[in-house]
Amino acid sequence: MASSENQKTALITEVRPQEIYHLAAQSHVSQSFETPEYTMQVNTMGTLNILQAIVLCGLEKHTRVYNASTSELFGGTFEPGLMLNENTPFVPRSPYAISKLAAYYLVRNHQDSHGLWAVNGILFNHESARRGSGFVTMRIARGVAAHVLGTADKPLTLAGVQMARDWGHARDYVRGIWLMLQQDQPRDMILATGTQHTVQDFVEAAFQHVGIQLRYEHPFAFAQTRARLILHKLVVTDDV
Repeated sequence: MASSENQKTALITEVRPQEIYHLAAQSHVSQSFETPEYTMQVNTMGTLNILQAIVLCGLEKHTRVYNASTSELFGGTFEPGLMLNENTPFVPRSPYAISKLAAYYLVRNHQDSHGLWAVNGILFNHESARRGSGFVTMRIARGVAAHVLGTADKPLTLAGVQMARDWGHARDYVRGIWLMLQQDQPRDMILATGTQHTVQDFVEAAFQHVGIQLRYEHPFAFAQTRARLILHKLVVTDDV
């Protein structure tokens, strides 16, 4: 939430937390193009309000802060076989990524200027059963479940089936987040598995998990095609 600095200051003064995990965000990349101002307000100003509240409360040496950053900071630096690290240049390519990059540097600035104990966790995609329904992994999971249960009333349509991501489990990442705040010195870190898989891989794994082998009517040719899943067939189409 991007509540005012005064609200956060009052809350932090009352609670005097030893650790703050700042996870709140407008986290949809595509939505950020439609609502750039809202995205900046929530992601950037929301972060600034927390950092400033800690400083105003005089808790720089008492409260440790974790700021949820994102692999989207790297943007166009993704290349096959390229291993990213904390020193890889950032190339944000969406309002979401830009808002997160600003928040990243606000954390750095408060470290340098105020001595605040704060870190940025640059997380790659992490999934669990609690993933929001608007994300492709949950759409796939629910689509597979609907086909197995016989409740699907329309095909599952997916965009960019050759898009590759580094997917991990949220439980592992949350433990990593906690461990970041247990270190002697603050250090920004990437949390990732180091392995990429495509959306197609995810679809196949989901169906294999329920004992269904997919059969393809058309090969996947382009990253921006739209794939339509009809029962046990994955059909690539040009329509939306």
